[in-house]
Amino acid sequence: MGADQSEELTSIPDGVVVYNRFIRVRNVLLSEVDMAPLFKRLQKHREEHGIHVPEPLDSLFHDLLAAITLHGASRPRNELLAWTIRYADPVVSYFFGADTELGTVVGRFFDQNVKEAPMGEMHQELHRPGKEPHRSMIEFDGKEAASAINQFYEVSEQRPAFFLKMAGTHYALVSAHPDYDEGWFTHLNQEIIREAPEKETLNLLEKRQYYWLCGCSHEKLMDMLAPMMKENPAQIFGNDDTASINCPRCTANYTINRAELQAVADKLED
Repeated sequence: MGADQSEELTSIPDGVVVYNRFIRVRNVLLSEVDMAPLFKRLQKHREEHGIHVPEPLDSLFHDLLAAITLHGASRPRNELLAWTIRYADPVVSYFFGADTELGTVVGRFFDQNVKEAPMGEMHQELHRPGKEPHRSMIEFDGKEAASAINQFYEVSEQRPAFFLKMAGTHYALVSAHPDYDEGWFTHLNQEIIREAPEKETLNLLEKRQYYWLCGCSHEKLMDMLAPMMKENPAQIFGNDDTASINCPRCTANYTINRAELQAVADKLED
């Protein structure tokens, strides 16, 4: 982790803590989180950039953000994860990213120019240091977050899992390990998870902190657009002197000035 990343993380408010507990005898991992602080940070981000997500798409966004937070926190600490989840009805697509080393998540939604299809699709791209990216895709039925997440685990992860929305902003993800109790797992519900501390033997494995962080900035966007400016400035600005550009990861809005971007492009080597 670079010094600039460490400084940025220490200044982030409203982080959440994911608790990973192993349920003995049942042989499953129970990951739990109260997303309230992170949802608060998300709302602030939206207010700063004028982002509005209508219902019920916004509730689904929050549930999926909780899902990738729990999923990332249950993974090794050296992965970059990217999810693209498209629903068939309504036709909408979501992007989410997670950095399991930094403990950060980010996301956005699309409701324009989304491909129509009879079934939903979930794509994951996973990056590990020194290895080629691993990509997987599944089709799923349903309109809920659990519809995608549970089927993703079954097909892509090749082990069952249950994603549950508990009371309020509390969420849980139960993922199976070798020799798990299939009968118990099949009947999982909110009540069983709520009663687990009293009725099961739980071992706390670790706590992980997660924050909302994209890492985008005006300067990074300028660097990204500079090659395009060098080749085809009209693609960015048309006939205008400024352009409004959205971050592809979090929808943050930036106003780019033609003369300023031209100065950056002029510094690029041919």
